[in-house]
This record gives sequence, C-alpha cells and structure tokens, in this order.
Amino acid sequence: MNDALINAWIRSSRAINAQMESVLAEIPLTLTEYSILDTLASSCSLRMLDLASSAMVTKSCVTRAVANLLECGYVERHGSSTDRRVNVVSITCAGEEARDKAKTILDSVAAKFISPALEEHDSCRLMRILAGILALNEDAKGGCGC
Repeated sequence: MNDALINAWIRSSRAINAQMESVLAEIPLTLTEYSILDTLASSCSLRMLDLASSAMVTKSCVTRAVANLLECGYVERHGSSTDRRVNVVSITCAGEEARDKAKTILDSVAAKFISPALEEHDSCRLMRILAGILALNEDAKGGCGC
C-alpha cells in the first residue's frame, strides 16, 4: 500500500475522531462509551466480552467505560441468569437519552466535516469500502460477529 494513502487514512481518521471526541465531551461521553450505549440500545443486555468485541476494544477498556457509564446512571450491570460468573450490562432510560443526544451531535459532525467532502456516489462507495474493511477485520478475528 502506498505511503500517501496510509498517511491520509491516519490523518483523516484522527481528525474525525478528534472532532467527535470534542463534541461528545459536552455530554460527557467518549467514543467508546457512545459505542457501548449504541450497541446496548439495540440489545436487551450483553456480556462485557460481547461489548468489547462490538466496540472493537479490549475487555479492560470496556470495563472502565462501563464503570463510567454506571456512575452516570446510563447502564445497569447485573449477573447473568444462566452463568453466575458472567456480568451483563443493559442500557437505562437515561442512557438511551444520552445516546440519542450523542447521535444528534455526531450527525452534525458528519454533516459538517464528512458530507461536504463527498458527493452522493462517493458516500455510497465509501460505505461499501468501510463495510469491506470491517468484514475483513471480523474475518481476521475469527468471524466472531456478535
């Protein structure tokens, strides 16, 4: 792969992430915390390991993020009904509200910093490329798509 493409990838992803982290700090949430809330919004409850896989971070990172979310009242953690050794996490009403607010804010970041750089056909193509990259990542991890 050519160096210019790698450098452009790194710089653009850092710039986008920095913008997102900056606006999410107003709530306050991190991107990882948002990702956890977003995942839980479409699930009843998930094991910590499944959250780590979904957020593409380590279990210790999810543990820290869930601790912060617990403190804010955005999630609840309880024992699994099928395995006493496992903790599961579910989103609260306050967590759903925080996730919805964060999504609105992130949509505005996308509208300001991503959408103007893409024409409609470019946007669709980029979505296909990113989906392909994510699929390759899942394959590399053993296809453990949650």
